Amino acid sequence: MSATIRIAVVITLVAALVASTSTAASAQFGGGDSMRGMGIALAASTPNGTFGDQVKMGMGLVYQNGGITNSATWAPRSSFSFDRFPGKGTLDNLQLIGGGFDFLHRSTSSFYQFGGIILSSATYTYTGGASSGTGGRNGSNFGLNGGIGVNFGSESGTRTFIEFAATTLFTGAENSNWFPIRFGLRF
Repeated sequence: MSATIRIAVVITLVAALVASTSTAASAQFGGGDSMRGMGIALAASTPNGTFGDQVKMGMGLVYQNGGITNSATWAPRSSFSFDRFPGKGTLDNLQLIGGGFDFLHRSTSSFYQFGGIILSSATYTYTGGASSGTGGRNGSNFGLNGGIGVNFGSESGTRTFIEFAATTLFTGAENSNWFPIRFGLRF
């Protein structure tokens, strides 16, 4: 499956998630057309360590549902993400599709911290394609995610946010580590 088709599939899945959760979010957060508790972000990810020797800086898309509302200090949040890293050498690219669960802690109305777990499906594509016998491989990995975030704007409306995170996937003898910076909208 080509990268363009994979990206189209991911965007379709995110749109389906948004559509399926908007009715539940509307009922949960006061009716109307409210989608309170939902966030969508673009990510730029810097690989680290051995993982950085295999891939270049990557891009991603993240859908988040849940989080801190009103005066709560702690709250859960689920997420769905798609990350793509261009490869180095014989690795053409690495694509990760995953889901996770975080706990958030709010320090102020704008500043928060988060930490949680992720489960990701990885697709490695190598140069030369399947005809050369190198094609690709797939795998599923468990990992950890954590970081800090800042919300901008009024709590009662749509807000922009930025998150600085650290992600580790347990991928064997050498873990895959990267630092995503996410910029998005929270409804």
